[in-house]
Formats: sequence, C-alpha cells, structure tokens
Amino acid sequence: MAVIGILVGSILGLIGALTSWLALDVPFNSAVVLYFATALSFGLLPSLSTGARGDDDEQALAATTAQ
Repeated sequence: MAVIGILVGSILGLIGALTSWLALDVPFNSAVVLYFATALSFGLLPSLSTGARGDDDEQALAATTAQ
C-alpha cells in the first residue's frame, strides 16, 4: 500500500508542482518542495494507518485453534 501511495502522491505532486510553477508563478524551489512533500506524505499515510492499527493475527489464530 505504501508503494501505491507514493506513486499516487508522485502523480498528484507532479500535477500540483507544475500547476503552481507554471500557472501560479511559484518559485521553482517551492514547487519541488511541494512535489516531495506530497509524494512522501501520500506514501506515509498508508504506512502510519497500518502501523497504528496493530497486528491482531496472533489473537485470531489462537481463537480459531482453541475451538
């Protein structure tokens, strides 16, 4: 999921950076920072949400084998 998030973030970041650089007259350095921030944040969101959810596989296996 993190790889897909990074790819989606890269595409959205590229669109946002090019739009802001060409149409909104944002400096090139700021557009590059916008690109990286978007790509990395979209990549980290799935990883953080998965990590926060925890791992309940051991409890599920213990419940099924006990029955």
